[in-house]
Amino acid sequence: MVGLPQPGVGPGDLPNPESEGAQHLRQYCTACHALPGPQTHSATDWPVVLRRMWMRIDGLDPKYAVPVPTAGEQLYMTECSRCHELPDPRQHTASDWPAVVIRMREHSVQMLRRSPPQSQVQEIILYLERASRAGM
Repeated sequence: MVGLPQPGVGPGDLPNPESEGAQHLRQYCTACHALPGPQTHSATDWPVVLRRMWMRIDGLDPKYAVPVPTAGEQLYMTECSRCHELPDPRQHTASDWPAVVIRMREHSVQMLRRSPPQSQVQEIILYLERASRAGM
């Protein structure tokens, strides 16, 4: 149990308990451990933690039926198709996708004068990392 969030954070203790983020915490994180509070990690650490948890879920035996977020696939299809045909996620390795997505985000800002928020970029990266390993 080393490193797991301490018990005692309830859904009502979250800054905005009805927000999409709070709902995701309840749905996905509590499948394996206590509900983490936003202060458990810094804002810059959360993307790394999220990626690590996603990779752990991928390694679990399917018999545990841990829910896996799938919003990233829809975001990938919506955001990335604004500029080009969607590449096969196997086109890059899981470790290459973060740099590719960040580069594409920069192109989006330059060309479209818009970019998805960081939380959505992270979901896209997580989806592509997972899909590149899964072989679709």
